[in-house]
Amino acid sequence: AEKSRRLAIAFSGADSESPTPIQLLSDIKTAIGEVAGAWISSDLLYTRLTHMADRPWGDNQSDSSIRSLHALALRLRPFGIKPMPYRDGDSTRRGYLLAEFEDAFARYPD
Repeated sequence: AEKSRRLAIAFSGADSESPTPIQLLSDIKTAIGEVAGAWISSDLLYTRLTHMADRPWGDNQSDSSIRSLHALALRLRPFGIKPMPYRDGDSTRRGYLLAEFEDAFARYPD
């Protein structure tokens, strides 16, 4: 119930000029489409989103821009998606388990 309430609040704030959380999910689906493995690092997802042409995520003049890894995490929190530490070879990184997105993609098709 709490997750549904947070999503309703997030969605209600979007007008026709602003990208919606669903549009962010759609862009994330594109960004992770060619990732091999079970994880995507926070850095890589952030970079891919903020470098998408004709999307507001990297436009620092836009209220919809994602200005930091923390801001990205906050945008994904209503979907129950959170960054976690994971092993990448000999190092530990923070990122997102790709399976975490599958539920959101199924619930909110683009």
